[in-house]
Amino acid sequence: MAPDVEGALGRAHTHQLVVLPAKGEPAAAVTCALDQARDGRALGVRDAVVLTVRRSEVSVAEPADEWPGRRRRGARWWTALTGALRDVGGYREADDHSDSCFRHLVQAGMSKSFLEEAAMALAASSTTILLLADRIDVRSLLPRLEKGDFMRLIYGWLPDAAVDELATAPCT
Repeated sequence: MAPDVEGALGRAHTHQLVVLPAKGEPAAAVTCALDQARDGRALGVRDAVVLTVRRSEVSVAEPADEWPGRRRRGARWWTALTGALRDVGGYREADDHSDSCFRHLVQAGMSKSFLEEAAMALAASSTTILLLADRIDVRSLLPRLEKGDFMRLIYGWLPDAAVDELATAPCT
């Protein structure tokens, strides 16, 4: 009997990371993103976090809001992901940086170019909303986002191995 390759691939890529760098009023961007989470038609959002960048410091804030299907990952998980995104430059400068969280995520199957693009978006905006989704309908989401609350929409697969890596990551 042949192995269930399609099923294995489905299990390997069950999450998507959506990166929304805010422009203009950050509170309006957060409200728009959370409205999309609650609506659930264009996005199947399972968790969300708001990142605020001030100088060299990044603040990670989990919205208190609840919505159908929310499964909180926790501040530690989001902080590890944020650390990996901020680690992109250090990874490029020193390929022998074996404790790099960025390196661990690439080894766990995340796209290096997606992580680099997400890191650039984080660096370009003082407020960025990250959404962990199990599905995304880009065509129906874009018109809602084009009203001007976000600089752009960036999304990519977050393999289960990367989700697990972030849950146990020593890097923050």
